[in-house]
Amino acid sequence: MSIRFAVLLVIPTAAMLAGSLWSYGTGAIGGDGGPPFGLVPLNVTRAMPSCGFCHRTAPGGNLLDVDVTLSARSLTPNQSISVTTSATGGRPHLLNWGGFSTDVEAGTFSAGAGMRIGAGGLAITHTTAFSSPNRSWTYGYTAPATPGPVNLYSNVNTVDGDGMATAGDLWGFHGGDGLEQTPTPVRMYVNALRVVPVGDSCVGSWENYPVLGAQQQPDAGNANFAIELVGAAPSSPLVLFIGVAAAPFDLTLIGISGCTLHVNSIVSVVVGTTAGLAKFAEGTAVVPMPIPMGVRGTLRVQGAFVDVLSGRSLPLTVTNALDITIQ
Repeated sequence: MSIRFAVLLVIPTAAMLAGSLWSYGTGAIGGDGGPPFGLVPLNVTRAMPSCGFCHRTAPGGNLLDVDVTLSARSLTPNQSISVTTSATGGRPHLLNWGGFSTDVEAGTFSAGAGMRIGAGGLAITHTTAFSSPNRSWTYGYTAPATPGPVNLYSNVNTVDGDGMATAGDLWGFHGGDGLEQTPTPVRMYVNALRVVPVGDSCVGSWENYPVLGAQQQPDAGNANFAIELVGAAPSSPLVLFIGVAAAPFDLTLIGISGCTLHVNSIVSVVVGTTAGLAKFAEGTAVVPMPIPMGVRGTLRVQGAFVDVLSGRSLPLTVTNALDITIQ
């Protein structure tokens, strides 16, 4: 018997509280220690939690599938959106008890009911499992003012509520197949001023969503202006369409199901995405678009890349579009 556990046995109120929290999940926030009694491991959403009271020592089991849904991915500075972390499968229970933990590289979270914030706003978690009988948690996120890509990470613990850290208390990372041993980042992009997102990307392989953005302002004479793609299939051809605004066109009609085109293309540029792991959508691309002096006006750009594991009859995944106003 550990010294810590022996002490808890002789403090009934603390032991009852700890048992309740361990049974339902501790409300782990990576990086802040968290209650109860500093047992929460650091970096809980990106590494295997070692907290034996609230989690098993390894993720997976019973096809626990963790999903993260965002109301928008390509963002303007300081934009506020909603985020939902949810889980299916995992530990069966009549009331679906469980808990979640999410952290982000930049920006700040705002808590929903039964949640708390940590790490200066960079992390959010539940307080008790009673905050969500459906293993689904919705909360707010505000993008940073500084443009560029941002990654978000999330996991869920599903428990049986018996107050014991048994092998049946199953937890897992966000990802594409329900058996993740490491987390798949949720990609976001904060755009520079006068770069405005239009529409959303369609889902690609491994349930990943690509994001198109630009982190420099489109000023006349900016020779370094570029469009950037993150979260794409690796080592794949990418076509960037450059043109003007167009009414949304459902590409399902030509075999690209679930995707929408928002641009009337005048010219296109073909590049390749970088290498990496397809499961984690590690393909990226940078398309330089130097802006000459004296240019004014608004362009619309949108991308599409070959995604052989997308499941579409025409194996392409289409990004969000961007309106770029040059001054």
